Amino acid sequence: MDCHLGQVKDNSTKRVVLKRWNFIISAVKNFGEKYGKNGLNILDAGCGDGVNLKLLAGIPGVKVHGIDYNPVRLERVKKEFPGVEIAQADLVCFKTDKKFDIVLCSQVLEHIGDDVKALENMRGLLSDPGILILGVPNEGCFLARLRNNVFEPAIKKTTDHVNFYTERSIRQKIESAGFAIIEKMHEGFFFPCQKLSSFLASSDPGFALLNLLGSLFKGQAGGYYFICSKGLP
Repeated sequence: MDCHLGQVKDNSTKRVVLKRWNFIISAVKNFGEKYGKNGLNILDAGCGDGVNLKLLAGIPGVKVHGIDYNPVRLERVKKEFPGVEIAQADLVCFKTDKKFDIVLCSQVLEHIGDDVKALENMRGLLSDPGILILGVPNEGCFLARLRNNVFEPAIKKTTDHVNFYTERSIRQKIESAGFAIIEKMHEGFFFPCQKLSSFLASSDPGFALLNLLGSLFKGQAGGYYFICSKGLP
């Protein structure tokens, strides 16, 4: 997977991304073994510059689609992935005749004001059976609020995030949109200092420590990834 990390510059971010990718690949392969005999259609919802498209496109038997609202990013993605169906769309109201076996929404939902509506729309885009792989930062936890309001208030002033989730709040929104959570991954630990967190994540022992702390103090994890099924009709 390292060959797909050309756009990721520092070692700390690479370790974070690789952990996410391992979780995503495992979810895709497990689902594919049960339901993907004829291949899988996957939508990267909020594909950005295409970092996750590279990963998904490398999985055998997968046809990848992408949407994003940013036309500048999409132009870059279209040039790099000429064989991938890419659409400019708002995730809240995106409609298509296609149904997707898997929707991946990684580090996107925190940018969307009407997040429940976006979740409901993604549920409608899924085939039956189908799963949503959702990843969000845990920016509503105590340590995140300590960082944003006390130690590094500039982050709160400059971020374009509009939702600051805790595990409880994002679970409630997932479930209110009609999904059932079937698996969860805790991601790292939310040190209230970006430089210290990046320093620790830049080495294998430091990264292991962050993940250990996140597993021990789950409410202060750096973020969460969920596998969500469509649940009951």
